[in-house]
Amino acid sequence: MARRQTEGSETWKRLLEWDRDQKASERISLHIVRFEGYTCIDPSHPLGGKDGKKDAVCLRDNHKWIVACYFPRGQQDFKITKEKFKSDMKGITKNDAIGIAFVTNQELRTSERKEMILCNEGFETDIFHLERVANILDDPFNYGTRLEFLDIEMTKEEQLSYFSAMNKKIEEIHQLILRAQKSEPINIELERIRDEMNANKESVKNEPRYGIPIEHSIYSVDPSPLLMRCSYCNYGYLIPGYRHKSSATVGYGSNMFACPKCGNVK
Repeated sequence: MARRQTEGSETWKRLLEWDRDQKASERISLHIVRFEGYTCIDPSHPLGGKDGKKDAVCLRDNHKWIVACYFPRGQQDFKITKEKFKSDMKGITKNDAIGIAFVTNQELRTSERKEMILCNEGFETDIFHLERVANILDDPFNYGTRLEFLDIEMTKEEQLSYFSAMNKKIEEIHQLILRAQKSEPINIELERIRDEMNANKESVKNEPRYGIPIEHSIYSVDPSPLLMRCSYCNYGYLIPGYRHKSSATVGYGSNMFACPKCGNVK
């Protein structure tokens, strides 16, 4: 059995000589755009049917895009690819989108890509051409997709690359966990402060009850609130309009306050 081509040539060649059906073309295209950060991907009809001038709709930066793919066998004349792109562009307005992600197995020169973008009538355009698609599929995280659609297994070199990428990802997760653990005491302190603030707010809603003995006296009202802490449950609360005795008389009573949380009288 002949050894597969190296330096990315095998992926490039199999994409260009695509011999799969439209279903496979659409599905591999959606794997590609997902890897590039598109989300909420909703395919149309990979198995055939009216697709409303798009192969899928998706989101990019919370904006609606459409996805269109073009995977003929072999390199086609640029005019044919350009006409296919212009036809697919009609789906942008039809689907209330802002742009199109055009995925193809065609080799497109820089000047040809610029020419296609000039046809976009002011809409956003993201062109996934042959070289870009091959590069994405040769990423270690996409070896599974490449195997499924192009039947290309990993070489020994790619296996090393895959495990290196996985180890790097594991280390990133480990560092995130360590940072989260270091910030835990801060989070606990913030939670304590938040609880105390909520307790003070609750004390305003549930004003403490005043308990006045049967004796009578003259009281005045201090407009500034008095901060109290329950000696039983350690609950903090504010006493708005705190009343105090303006004159002292032997045998007269004093203010008593009931904790709004546990009812303890102070």
